Amino acid sequence: MPSYQGHLIGGVFVFSVIATVPYTAKFLGHPDLVTSFSLLAACLLGSLFPDIDIQSKGRNVFYYVLVGLGAIALSQQLFGLTIFFTLLGIVPVFIQHRGLTHNPLFVIGIPFIAAKIITPIIPKIASLQMHYYIFFVAGALSHIILDFMPYKLFGVTIKPKQKRWTKKGVARRN
Repeated sequence: MPSYQGHLIGGVFVFSVIATVPYTAKFLGHPDLVTSFSLLAACLLGSLFPDIDIQSKGRNVFYYVLVGLGAIALSQQLFGLTIFFTLLGIVPVFIQHRGLTHNPLFVIGIPFIAAKIITPIIPKIASLQMHYYIFFVAGALSHIILDFMPYKLFGVTIKPKQKRWTKKGVARRN
């Protein structure tokens, strides 16, 4: 299991691949710098998203983003959206690690549902909704792929050895 840094690197890699595919250029056109960075941010957030079910950097980022979005929604008196963000923040408490959040259907479906809820409320983002969705989901799927890769690939160790406890309670590496 890669660290959050490994997942962020995976997110940057996936962003780079998607952003350089000729079809994407046709689909996106030539986005300005702000749009490019926000699409990269969506991909990076997606690469951390599956770990919202454990105490991690991904969960911390998830909560910071939710609090920010909730504050914006509240300041705009969008109470339905504020309630949605609050309920979304409760979800990680009730799920098991590598359960629901590591299911590709969940990772594809929940952002789609969230986008469909948010877009009518904030119509300004409607034109870029699908772009953000694609980059977010691609980042999240990269996380799942990295988590389930084998320990060795072509004889090269790609996962760090985990600390294990011996009978005496002393940590050792295996």
